[in-house]
Amino acid sequence: MQSPDGNHLWCPSQSLWSLITEHVPESELRKIHTALGYSVVDMYIEVHTEAEMQYKMWQGKRRGINGSRNGTPLPLADPPAVKELVRAEVKMLLHTLRERASREGGNGDELLSRYKPQTVDYALSHRDSRYRNHSNPGEADYKARPSSRCPVQSDTEDEVEAMRDKLNVTDIDQVVDRLRSVLMEECEALKRLVKHFRQFRLVSYCNQLVQLGVKETRDFLDSVTDEDLDNMGLSHVEKNRFSAMKTSIQRAKEHQVQTGTPVQKSMESFYLKYTFPKCRKPKTIKDMDPAKTTVEDLMMRICHLESVGNSKGVCLYTIDGMPLTDDPFFNTWSLKDRHIENGAVMYAMFTPKENMKQFPQTPKREVVETYGSNMVRCHIMLKGDFELKVKLASDTKTNLILKLANKSGIPAHVLHYKGRRGGDTLESCGISEGSTVNFSLSSFPDETSYDETFFIYDFLPSIPQTQKGISVFLSSVYAVKHNYKTKQLQKLIAYIRKLTGCHPLAQSLHQLFCRNERLTRNQKIAVVEGLYLLFRELLPQPGRPQGENLIKDLDVFENSLYCWAHLLSEAKKQSGYPENFAPITLTSEDGSRFSEPVRVPGVPGAYERSYVRQKIQDGEQIPNCTEKVLQKKSVKRAFDIERVLLSLPPSIRTYPLWIHPDKTAVPNFKINNEKTFGSMVQELKSPDHQYLNVTPPLRLKDLGLCEGRLVLLSEDNIGVSVNVGKACLATINVLDCLVGKCTTLDVNVLAARTPKEAILVLIDTSSSMEEECYASAEIQKIHAVKELFDNFATRTMAYDFCHIIGLVKFDSLVKILHTFTENLETFKEHMRNIEASGCTLLYDALRRGASELEKVKTRFPDCRLRIMCLTDGNDSGSCIEPDAVTAKLLKSNIVVDSILLGNVENNMLHGISNATGGCCFKPKTTKDGLKLFEIETVLSLEQRKLKETLDPSSISKHCLTQFFATRGYDECPETSLPSQINSKVTATQSALKKKIKESWKKTLLEKDKRVLEELKSLHCNPHPFFRVFPSESDFMFWRILMQGPPDTPYKKGVFELYCQFGPDYPAKPPLVRFVTPVYHCNVNSVGRICHNIFDRNYNAHITMREILEAVYGLLISSEPEDPLDSILAEEFLTSRETYQREAEKHTEKTAGKSLDDMEKNLVEPVPQFIPQHLICPLTKKMFVDPVKTAYGTVYERKAIEEHLKKHHYDPLAGPGNELEMNNIRADQDMKKRVMDHRSRQIRF
Repeated sequence: MQSPDGNHLWCPSQSLWSLITEHVPESELRKIHTALGYSVVDMYIEVHTEAEMQYKMWQGKRRGINGSRNGTPLPLADPPAVKELVRAEVKMLLHTLRERASREGGNGDELLSRYKPQTVDYALSHRDSRYRNHSNPGEADYKARPSSRCPVQSDTEDEVEAMRDKLNVTDIDQVVDRLRSVLMEECEALKRLVKHFRQFRLVSYCNQLVQLGVKETRDFLDSVTDEDLDNMGLSHVEKNRFSAMKTSIQRAKEHQVQTGTPVQKSMESFYLKYTFPKCRKPKTIKDMDPAKTTVEDLMMRICHLESVGNSKGVCLYTIDGMPLTDDPFFNTWSLKDRHIENGAVMYAMFTPKENMKQFPQTPKREVVETYGSNMVRCHIMLKGDFELKVKLASDTKTNLILKLANKSGIPAHVLHYKGRRGGDTLESCGISEGSTVNFSLSSFPDETSYDETFFIYDFLPSIPQTQKGISVFLSSVYAVKHNYKTKQLQKLIAYIRKLTGCHPLAQSLHQLFCRNERLTRNQKIAVVEGLYLLFRELLPQPGRPQGENLIKDLDVFENSLYCWAHLLSEAKKQSGYPENFAPITLTSEDGSRFSEPVRVPGVPGAYERSYVRQKIQDGEQIPNCTEKVLQKKSVKRAFDIERVLLSLPPSIRTYPLWIHPDKTAVPNFKINNEKTFGSMVQELKSPDHQYLNVTPPLRLKDLGLCEGRLVLLSEDNIGVSVNVGKACLATINVLDCLVGKCTTLDVNVLAARTPKEAILVLIDTSSSMEEECYASAEIQKIHAVKELFDNFATRTMAYDFCHIIGLVKFDSLVKILHTFTENLETFKEHMRNIEASGCTLLYDALRRGASELEKVKTRFPDCRLRIMCLTDGNDSGSCIEPDAVTAKLLKSNIVVDSILLGNVENNMLHGISNATGGCCFKPKTTKDGLKLFEIETVLSLEQRKLKETLDPSSISKHCLTQFFATRGYDECPETSLPSQINSKVTATQSALKKKIKESWKKTLLEKDKRVLEELKSLHCNPHPFFRVFPSESDFMFWRILMQGPPDTPYKKGVFELYCQFGPDYPAKPPLVRFVTPVYHCNVNSVGRICHNIFDRNYNAHITMREILEAVYGLLISSEPEDPLDSILAEEFLTSRETYQREAEKHTEKTAGKSLDDMEKNLVEPVPQFIPQHLICPLTKKMFVDPVKTAYGTVYERKAIEEHLKKHHYDPLAGPGNELEMNNIRADQDMKKRVMDHRSRQIRF
C-alpha cells in the first residue's frame, strides 16, 4: 500500500486522534474537538478504524499462509513524522493555553501543573530525554521503528522553536489549522490504503509479493511474471484482477509522462472557488490535483470546511445553476475527467443526507468464466475499448456486462448496453465475431425515463416544516406553474435571481415553470432549500421592522401563498430584458443520447464519435464539413457537451444554459423587505392572485372547470385541482402532494360538505353607535364592534371550526354585506368601511337573518343555525313585532346570541335570546369584550349546553320582557360534555382483557388495534402522575386523572380529563380536554388545551404517553406567547407572582380532592394479588417509578421525594441514616419486575 510519499508500503499506525486524547486533559479536549470540527474528527476516526480492520484482515491471512513467526519484520511501516508532528502541535497548544492564562491574570505554570506529568513531558521535553526516561515497552517498540527517526522531525522541532516567541492567544487558530491539516493529510492516505485493498482484492497475496522483492509500483510491471503468479496460486479471476491493476498503473505512468508537469506544481496552480446561500464572498480551495481529486472528494472537503456535520451533505452546481452531483458514479471521477476547469466557481447547497438519493449498489458477483472462442470489442463511454472472449450462442447481455465489469473495474449497474435489441443471447442481438459493442455509463436506469417527481413529499427541509406547510408549499408551486403566463413567470424568476443570486434555484424554476420539464433530485433540493431561505427573509422575523407577529421557522412554508403573491406583485414592477437561455442538444443524429460527442470543422453542432468514425472509414463526407477528406486528427471532443452529459440523467435530451456576462455580481439573499406582513396579506387578496387562495368547497361548483385551484383536502392538507374528470364533468382530479397521487372527487359531494354551524352576524350601524361604549375607555361603540368582530373572526379561524358565516348591517336599512362563506378574512374589509347613521331596525334585521338562515337549512338540514347580534339599543322603526319575529326564529330552530354595548337596557332583545335558547352578554370593559370571544362556547354551539326554548305559540311581549327578572345577563355559557362522561368506567386491566377476548372472535380495525396497544403500554408502564380509566361501553373514550406537578401552583390539585379517539385516529390526534377547570393561559373555559402536539407537531407515531407528558409539561411551564386566554397570558407576563398565587387558590377550590378519593368516585376497587416485594413501603401500592437509595431500600419516587422534603433520613433505615435526593437512582431491575407483573395481569 503506498504511503503519502509514494515510495513505501505502510500500515495504519496508532490513531492520531487517540494520541491527542491520551496526552490532552478532558477539560481541554472538548475545545480542541470543537475547533477542529466534529465532522473532520468523526470522518478521520471512521476511516482510520476501517483501515485498521482491513490491515488486521491482511495480517490474519498472512499468518494463515506463513504461520506465526516471531521477529518477522513487518512489510508495512509507519507514515513518516506523524507522531512527531503531533508532539509539536500539542506543544504549541500547551504554550498557547499557558500564554492565555497569563494574559487573563492567571499563573501559566500553575495551569500546566493541572495536566498529567506525562503530557507535559511528552509535549515540552526534549525528544532524546523522553526516550531515555520512558520504560514503556510499547514506546520502546515505537522507538525502534525506522519512520520514528525520520529526519523531518528535527525540522519540525526547529519550526516550533522558531514560533515559541510569537505564541499568544490569537495563534491558537494556527495550531488548530495545522492539526486539522495533519488530520486531513493522514485521512487521505488512509482512504487510499482502504481503496487499494478493496479495488484489487489481492490482500491475501500481499506478503508473498513483498517476499518476491516488490517494493515500488513499477515492480508490478517488470518484475512479476506469469510463472510467479502460478507459483503463488492465483486463480484465473485473480490473474485478471492483477492484470487490471497493472493496466491501471501503466496508464497512470503514461499520463504522468504525457503531462510532463510535476504533480506538486499542478496542485499549486489549480484552484476552485465555491459559494453558498448567504456566503459573503466566494471561498477558495487550493492544493488539489485535478487528475486525482474526485468530485466526491471536493464535496467532502467543502463539508469539512463549512463544518456542516454528519447529518448533512452538499449538492454542487455550476455557477450558472446546472447540477453537478446527481449521479453518484460520476462523482467518483476526477475533476479533470468531469471537465471542471481551473478557477471555476461552484455553488453549494447544504441539505440533510436523506435528501441525497443513494442508488442501490448491485452486489459484486463472481463471473463464472465461460471460455468462449469468439472475441468481441466492448467500447465504454469515454473509457475506451476492452476485448472479451465470449460464446456468442450462449452468453447473454447480462453475462457480457458482468465480464466487462470484471475486466474494466467499472460497476456492472452503471454499464448500459446500447446495441440492437433482440433475444437473450448475444448472437440474437446481432453481435458477431469482432463486433464492437457500445456501452454508456449512468447510475440511472437506462430503460425507463427519469422518475423524479417534484410534487410529492419525499424530502426533508433543512429546517423542519409542518405537514400543512409542506402541502401548502408544493401545491402553491403547482398553482404558480399552471396559472400564470410565461412572461409573468420569466419576470418572476428574474426577480428571484435578482434577490437571491441563487442560480441553481432560478435555473430549476426556469425548467419547471417555463419549460415544463422534470427536475433532477439536486434541482428539487435547490428549489426547496432556496425558496425556504427566500420566504424566511420575506416573512417577519426578529430584528425586522415589520412590527407584527413573528413567523416561526417551523411555519415558513405555511405562509408560502403570501410570499408568492408578494414576489409576483413585485416582479410585475421590474423592467429590463428577459433572461437568455441557449439550449444544448444532448442527442445524436439518430435521436439517441450522446455518449462521446465530437465536433468536426465547419459544423457548429456535435456528432457521436462512432458515427464520425464510420464516415471516415467509409470515405463519406459529413454535410457542411469544411474538410472534404476528414482526418481523425481534425475530430475534437466536445468537452462542453460532455460536461453536461456527465451531470444530467439520460432521459434529459436538451439543457437550457443561462447566458449572462457576469454570473457572480448579484446579491446573495440580501433582502430588505420594507413591506409589512399585513400588506403581503392584502396582496394575496388581489384579483391577480385568485389562484393562490384556497377555494372554499361551496364555491367549487360555481367555478366550473376548477383547474389549478387550491383545494382544502383536510385541516392540515392543501391539494390542487389538476383537471376535469373524463367520466363526468361533475368530477375533478385533485393532486394530493403529500403522497404525490391524484384522487377523483365529485364536485357536488365536495361542495356539499355540511358545515356544522351557520352564523349570521348582525351589526348595528345606527347613529347612536357613534357614542362612547365604556365609561372606563374612550372608544366609540362602532369601533368597539370592529374590535369584537375582529377577535371573533381571528379566534374562529384559529379553532378551525367548520362554520359558514354571513354579515349583515342594519340602521335605517337592512343590508347584506357578505353572503355565507368559510373565509373570514374577506369580512375585515367590510368592517373597516362601516359608518354609523340612521335608526335601528333591529327586529327587521332579525327577520332578514331568519330568512337567510332558512335558505342554508334547505341545503344543509343538519346544520346548526345561529344569529349573533351586536347592538347598543332598542328597536326603532321596524315593521315586524318582537313576538312575531321570535316565533319565526323558534319555528326555524335558530338560536339568537346578543351582545349589548354601552349603558343600555334592552330587556326585549334579552328575552328573545333566552327564548330561543341563546345568551345575552353585556361586557362592561374592553377587556371583558375581548375575553368574551375567547370563550369557546360563545364561538361555537358544539360545546355549549343550550337553554330550554319556549313554545312558539306561547310567545308574547310580556313573557319576553319577564326573562330579565329571573335570568339576568350571561357571563359564560355552560359547557356540554360528551355523553360518555357519565358512563361507567373500569380499570385498565379489565378493559384490556375484555378487548383482547373480543379480538379472538373478530378482527379489530386498525384504529382499535392502535388504541389497544396504547392502553397496553400505559397499563404495563403507567405514567406516575396519571391514571387511566376506559369507558365500559366505549373503548374509544377514556377518563383520566392527573395529579398536579410538584413545585407548581397545581401541586395540591387532582384534575380530571377525558380522551376521545375519533374515527380518523391515529391520522388525526385524539381529543383531550380538561373536565376540571384550570387556571392556565393555555387552557380555556371548556377545557381545550393549546399545545402543538395536538396540531402542527402531531403525527401518527405520537403515542398517548407523549401526549400525556405534553399536557403535564404545560402545567410545569406555561406558554403565554401562544395563549387561549389572553387575559391570563398578560397576567403571567406582567405579574408572575399574582398569576401563580391565583392559580394556587383556584386549584385548591376546584381540584382539592385527593387522587385516591377521585379514583374511588370513578371506579370501585378490584381486589388483586400483588407480590409484597412489588409494593412501595410508603404508598402501600405497586411501584410505578421505583428508585433505590444508597441503603438498598426501594421506594416510589414521588413518595420518597415528599418524605425528604420534611425529613433527611431513609424511612426504613430510620433517623441517623441520612439520605439526600442525590443518593437515590432509578431502580431498573424493580421497574422490569413490575412491568412483567403488569403484563401477566392481562394474560389469560
